[in-house]
Amino acid sequence: ISARSFNYNLVTIADCTNNGPLYANFTASANQIHNVGGIVAIADGGEIAVNNCHNKAKGSISMTTTGTAQCGANMGGIVAKKTKAGAVTKCTNSAAITYTTTDTAVGKNTYLGGIVGDIESVASNVAYCSNNGAISFINNGTTEVFGGVGGVVGNYYIGNTHMTDCVNE
Repeated sequence: ISARSFNYNLVTIADCTNNGPLYANFTASANQIHNVGGIVAIADGGEIAVNNCHNKAKGSISMTTTGTAQCGANMGGIVAKKTKAGAVTKCTNSAAITYTTTDTAVGKNTYLGGIVGDIESVASNVAYCSNNGAISFINNGTTEVFGGVGGVVGNYYIGNTHMTDCVNE
């Protein structure tokens, strides 16, 4: 629905549903991070609110990376990467999320989450969300990949982030 939300004011994305499949194939280039989300790929710039959005993608959300350069990925059933304040509330994901890599260079951080892949912001809240899609991280490459996989959020690392009444089934 939105590849990138980049604004310095409050952006609200509400009452949206994705019913279509999402597929991305990338050849790795040095230091790239790829983002694929069921509703929003990357939310940065200003505060963002994602409310009552649903990802019902037929099949799965899938990304494949190949190559010899260091790259990483963020994938989320609703938002792949969130870098500013705001909330993700009353959202659901029922699509499977699959990341496959055959990279031959040591991978950058890769985060997969049923609702949000990666949160890099203060004052971010994820509330009343549920995920019932399977999440798979497949490394067919020759080196290690760093990252995390979570039923609701794959990674958050800047303080004052809260998860409230969320479910992974």
